[in-house]
Amino acid sequence: MKKKIIKGVLLLAMAVLFLTGCSRNNVEGYVEGVLNATYKGDYAKYIHLTKCSQSEAQNLHTERIDECMKALEDLQISDDLKEQYRQFFQKELETVRFTVNGKKKEKGGYNVEVSVEPYSMFQGVDQELEQKVDKYSTEVTEEALKGTPFPDENQLREKVYELLLEILNDHMNHITYGEAETINIHVTEGKHQSYSIDGSELKKLDKKLVNLKELGLE
Repeated sequence: MKKKIIKGVLLLAMAVLFLTGCSRNNVEGYVEGVLNATYKGDYAKYIHLTKCSQSEAQNLHTERIDECMKALEDLQISDDLKEQYRQFFQKELETVRFTVNGKKKEKGGYNVEVSVEPYSMFQGVDQELEQKVDKYSTEVTEEALKGTPFPDENQLREKVYELLLEILNDHMNHITYGEAETINIHVTEGKHQSYSIDGSELKKLDKKLVNLKELGLE
């Protein structure tokens, strides 16, 4: 259950991101602008460099959150709870830490070095959820013995995911970061000093954002 929710943040938006009319001296700024807009919802640099509209820049972040939300597609939970999870994913994305360190010219574009500090916030989530579910089960059983109707399957499912979200939000307040790791992102140079980053390049960053060992995914 936890892995299905958390893996949402690792899903890759495979669309190619384009920047046009940007000076060659701004390759690092372009990468930083794309990453800030996509993950953090900080659009200032991206808008400044691309001259795009606010709504166009916001689409990068919105689409990223939409990718995270795909983890909930098959869950039969209320729209209100899904919206709460959407807010959680948005806050989680905004916690990422990365630094653009420099660029190196290569065939077809540039190799841009980015350092990433993987974050940890999921240690013990499973155990806490199990404890909360056990407590809730006891309370429900006791109430049922007093004549209170027992929750149906949908109500029970809703409650479990409410408890999970409660734990995740609490853990976000105690997030920690690991030692920075370096990745290289290839920026393709097109005509008229235009640049683009393929979605597969962002996948490199996705894999470093979260402490995967903590999730048992590495």
